[in-house]
Amino acid sequence: MRETSKINRPDNLLIALVFSKQTGLHVTTIVGHYSEILPDVNLLDKQQKRQKYQEDNRFINILLHNCVSKKKNFNEVYEFIRRERFEINWVTIFDQLDEILSLYTLINEHGKPIYPITASIKQDAIRVRHLLRRRRKEFDLTGTSKLNHAAPIEFGAHLRRIVS
Repeated sequence: MRETSKINRPDNLLIALVFSKQTGLHVTTIVGHYSEILPDVNLLDKQQKRQKYQEDNRFINILLHNCVSKKKNFNEVYEFIRRERFEINWVTIFDQLDEILSLYTLINEHGKPIYPITASIKQDAIRVRHLLRRRRKEFDLTGTSKLNHAAPIEFGAHLRRIVS
């Protein structure tokens, strides 16, 4: 009998703000797991794991979950978006992300998770949610938001099952 080996690959939470280079608009926010959205990223490689930007001919993706751990990192992204004159509604995005990230931590009356996820993703959700709340207090998000601009949120497969 032949044994098969399973690669034990880490997985982490991914939150990406996607901007159109052509229009300068925030076109979508993606929330999910690396394994669903960017499966080719090697999360064992710290340089790949901590990447803040991805770019192609049409879009700039800001990996927000990697930009909130320090005030300095968020300021870099915040100023980049202002400098490039990208339109984004920070207030709505932060509100939506707070609500979405809370789904990862819901428990039932027996203290068991309602939605089973890996411990690393749950920890990421708790950490990022806390840091987003902190950054919201530190930055003038209302003053720099385009309040009439709305962009959809796309979910990875796991979140689609949860919210449907």
